[in-house]
Amino acid sequence: MLENRICIVTGALGGLGQTVVKTLLQNGARVVGVDSEKALTDAFQKSPFWQSVKNNNEWMFRPTDVLSDLNVKELVEDVIKKYSTVDVLINLVGGIYPWSEVTEVETETWDFTIKLNLKSTFLCSREVLKIMQTKKSGKIINVGALAGLKGGSKAGPYGVAKAGVINLTETMAEENKIHNIQINAIVPSIIDTPANRKSMPDADFSKWVKAEEIAELFLFLASDKSSGVTGSIIKVPGRV
Repeated sequence: MLENRICIVTGALGGLGQTVVKTLLQNGARVVGVDSEKALTDAFQKSPFWQSVKNNNEWMFRPTDVLSDLNVKELVEDVIKKYSTVDVLINLVGGIYPWSEVTEVETETWDFTIKLNLKSTFLCSREVLKIMQTKKSGKIINVGALAGLKGGSKAGPYGVAKAGVINLTETMAEENKIHNIQINAIVPSIIDTPANRKSMPDADFSKWVKAEEIAELFLFLASDKSSGVTGSIIKVPGRV
């Protein structure tokens, strides 16, 4: 389905990221995985899959600080040097910080949450769009959150950041229709990952959306089958 498509995946070694990367590779894509060196070490220790693709020509790991303008530009330059193009960008980097009412949120927490979720999406999208606009094709898939669609108690920084991601997705989609670039966002609820199970051990995991289900949606949006889908904010709430 994605034979020889060049896909950059940020947050590639997170709970959802690993499942998305595996799905892309299994469907013929060449994946540039972006994450930290520590995340790579942890992944190698926990899963034999990453050892199996270590020297695979279809997989390239590229440690990158996605909050750095310079680092993101260097990432895209390196991908172009190796593969000559970028077909798909999947922005998975993000994170939730302590649920707190606005009066309890530290300024540093606010700033970092906005940067991690929104600035990373902006920087990576901006640089990749320059390549996609030149060749008049491409796909960008972002990750929002239900908290970004409706304000809720104690979700201030995260909700605002994800609302920004959603608005940015719609904005970029409108700007790039003329360039034949489709840009969409997936908005999940709680994803069934080992990390989430560990942090919420008493929850009913059966109600959570499966990472594999979301990965299949990423696959669809990255493929030619979604050529008519852009500017869409797709909710995947499971049964939470």
